[in-house]
Amino acid sequence: MKAGQLIKVAAVAGPTVWRIVRTAGPTLVRLRQENPDVFDAVQRQVTALAKARQERSGPTAVRRRLEVLRQQVTYLAGSADDAAEAERAAGWSRDLDGVERALPLVVSENRRTARRHLRRIERRLDTLSGQILEAFIGEQEEDAGADR
Repeated sequence: MKAGQLIKVAAVAGPTVWRIVRTAGPTLVRLRQENPDVFDAVQRQVTALAKARQERSGPTAVRRRLEVLRQQVTYLAGSADDAAEAERAAGWSRDLDGVERALPLVVSENRRTARRHLRRIERRLDTLSGQILEAFIGEQEEDAGADR
């Protein structure tokens, strides 16, 4: 997959993810040439985010997005080089836990309120997706540089 195609997939994953991939485009093009494995890892994550966001079935779709984001946070926590990176990953993990804890409450609400809360949760996940993906791309790039 080319970087341009990745940007199209990122658009499906949400506006925040799209902005991150578009901004990181030159870096991704360089990574694709210098280290295709790193580009493939980023591509897999963006594709997974896009697929998870396409599932529009309420709490089930949110859980799928949480699963994809947790995989990225787990990678970031495991590859943290300093306390600041580890704390940032721990913070994202706490944020994801909070979203997951909110889901049973949303299901128990009336339809209108539940829809409103799900939209709020989805916006929060869009923001977290962008932050986590940006860190994931940076960490992949950093790890690829350390391997040379």
